[in-house]
Amino acid sequence: MLDKLLSSTKFANDTLQSLCYAIALQCGGVGGFVSIAGWDYFDAVIGSYRDKRKGNNKDAIRLWDYPDLERGQVAVVKGVSIYHSHHGWKIGVDRCSISISDFQIAAEKNVSIAYPVYYACLKIEDISQDNDQLTGALTRRRFFWDMKANIATAQKIDIPLYILCIDLNNFKTVNDYFGHDVGDRVLASIAQEIKSIIAGHGSLYRIGGDEFVSAIFGIDEAKALEIAKRVEMVTEQAPCGVFVNASVGIKRYDDGMYGIGDKAIETILKESESDMYANKKNKKKSCIVCENCPYASKGETIWTGSK
Repeated sequence: MLDKLLSSTKFANDTLQSLCYAIALQCGGVGGFVSIAGWDYFDAVIGSYRDKRKGNNKDAIRLWDYPDLERGQVAVVKGVSIYHSHHGWKIGVDRCSISISDFQIAAEKNVSIAYPVYYACLKIEDISQDNDQLTGALTRRRFFWDMKANIATAQKIDIPLYILCIDLNNFKTVNDYFGHDVGDRVLASIAQEIKSIIAGHGSLYRIGGDEFVSAIFGIDEAKALEIAKRVEMVTEQAPCGVFVNASVGIKRYDDGMYGIGDKAIETILKESESDMYANKKNKKKSCIVCENCPYASKGETIWTGSK
């Protein structure tokens, strides 16, 4: 039964819900719960157990009613059969119609099936949180995770670590004039171009909108500035003929100046961002030129202000 329920499961929470339903049905119960941690939070709750959990009837179960079970132990509390599985998960079935030993066997068997599926789904969900689906860059969440490791490496083997803050110039004009569908295509195209420039030196992260960050390792200042300049010079032609370039701010990590931890990462990110905005203000007026663009008259020029 559980195998069939899990065959269409894509998310970790759905796995726990399927587990809860399967055990309750197999045991002839009218409700139940699954908790992968303690008694204070239940990850899946079904049927009659909802009311018991909320305290809406005379058989309500309070936090202090739950027994302190070791793994492999089972108990019955106010009509609810409770089992602490060998995997650490806690299972409960309200008004279980089979023997306590059969319930224990059924619960352990089903948890053994659901356990690897749950963590496989969780891993996939975790990976998806690390990758920006539109651009293929890594996410802001992943940036902070990686930077902790980058800082530790830079300190341990004393190699340079640079942070590049990259912002696309006047990208709002693209979205306003051509629409967000075209804007998305331009954004994805430019991200790929930037990734090709920094390949072999570091990773690209999208931290919001049209703003990206790159952490690059093991190169001297001259090479870091060269990479920043190449990124600024990127002009990627999107399918409709839209041209967009970038402004870049760059900072080298120094533990004596920034320290370590999340606060250090936030600080160096803000300082590289400030450099980027200063760079953006110093640029001359430019435009986006669209030739043979289906969204504008032939050869039309759209002025966008500062570059």
